[in-house]
Amino acid sequence: MPKIMLPKTMLSIALAAGAMALLAGCAAPQSAEACPDGFEYGIEYQLFFGLNDDAGHSVSPEDWQAFVEDTITPRFPAGLSQIDVLGQWEDPTGMIQHEETILVRGLMAPPGDEGVRLVNEISEEYERRFNQDPVFRVIQSACYGIS
Repeated sequence: MPKIMLPKTMLSIALAAGAMALLAGCAAPQSAEACPDGFEYGIEYQLFFGLNDDAGHSVSPEDWQAFVEDTITPRFPAGLSQIDVLGQWEDPTGMIQHEETILVRGLMAPPGDEGVRLVNEISEEYERRFNQDPVFRVIQSACYGIS
């Protein structure tokens, strides 16, 4: 069988199109009717908190825990998860930067407007309290349940 050689840009487009086709069958639910029996519809919020500021200071575990207790938990009373991750991004000079990060995931029942307001409040307080950049946020539809 002959090999097919594609320029890098064409290969990237082909791979992206293939990935999109695979993901099309896994689209996020848009309503409670799209969730399987036994699952409820909600909005998942993912917040990525970088722990180092531009001056090289880190948020201490004690300060982080106080922030979770007085700022995050009241806005996600039904529960949340915290995951330690190593974040990376490309800075304006093109260099890849790495930073210890905490990912917080929480669910809320729709509508999403109230959740967006609460998540923005969390980000603003984190920026203010710890001299940090804005919190990177992801919002997506989800079906959830406990069996």
